Amino acid sequence: MRARPKTRPDPSAFGRGLGAGLGVKLLVSDMMAELAFQTGALAVEIVRQEPYFAILQGCGATWMVHADRAYRDHPLGHAVAGLGAQAERLLNLSRLTAETSDLAVVFGDFNVEPGSTTLRLFEEQGMTELVTNRAHGGTRTSFYRKPGKFADYMLVSDTSRVKRFDVTRSPEVSGHCPLFLETR
Repeated sequence: MRARPKTRPDPSAFGRGLGAGLGVKLLVSDMMAELAFQTGALAVEIVRQEPYFAILQGCGATWMVHADRAYRDHPLGHAVAGLGAQAERLLNLSRLTAETSDLAVVFGDFNVEPGSTTLRLFEEQGMTELVTNRAHGGTRTSFYRKPGKFADYMLVSDTSRVKRFDVTRSPEVSGHCPLFLETR
């Protein structure tokens, strides 16, 4: 096992240092499984790794992965509690960070079934959920043994800007199917 560095990386400083462009920070419940998936299936490189934080690079991009439990004692930790409230906060964040003409895209592992309060809140604000609206039968793979076929969703503010959307069924590498979006 790799020795832990004496100083912890500062995620805020790292994020600010990336410069212009799309920034991605993934919150995950199982850090080791996520890193194994990303390095194995996506062939990316781990630049820095801590028990609750990692920086990855691949395909010309750099991103951060955080264990969701790393936010329990964070001053904004309340932002990850309560599904309806969480969806409201995400909607507010997307409004603050996007221009009116921007295509807003919200996606990820929501861990809810179709028709949930979370998805309904987004749809009431003009977002269109692509997985069920395009008749995909689910986003779980055969690796997922529990009931329920949905967890991952992609919502967009303007469907006319969607050139292609797909739920990739094969190859199966985890309990989730990758979501693919191509825009105009």
